[in-house]
Formats: sequence, C-alpha cells, structure tokens
Amino acid sequence: MIAIDTDVLIEILDKKSEKGDEALKQILQSEEEICTTVFNIHEILYGLHKYGKPIKEILLLPVLNYIRKRMQFPLAK
Repeated sequence: MIAIDTDVLIEILDKKSEKGDEALKQILQSEEEICTTVFNIHEILYGLHKYGKPIKEILLLPVLNYIRKRMQFPLAK
C-alpha cells in the first residue's frame, strides 16, 4: 500500500506539474493500493476550498483513519 503525502498530492493535482505527472505514473505502475491519511486529506481539502478548486476528485481517494488509543507512559523521574 502506498500512502500519498500532501506534497505529492499537490503535485499530482497540479495539471502543469511534471513532477506530479511522474509521481502519478510511478504510483500507477506500482500496481499497489493507494490511499492518504486523514491529516493529508484535511490539508488538501483546506487548500482546495481556500482557492475555490473542485474537491470531487480527491474525495475518491481511500483515506486511512486515525484512531488514538489510550496510552500510558511512565512518569519521568
């Protein structure tokens, strides 16, 4: 599975980006499942909304959920 980071998503969504084209090509050629994280999707949706860009395409990308389990750490002595 490939989890795509915000910087890579931005490049892929930029239709003029050669880096984005190359990244997408490599991702698709890998034949791996792709996704992003809830953090990345939040950043991308914020930017798309801020600049009035369409969000439909990005919502098709599978998103890994973040589940915080209660953790206990020993107190530092």
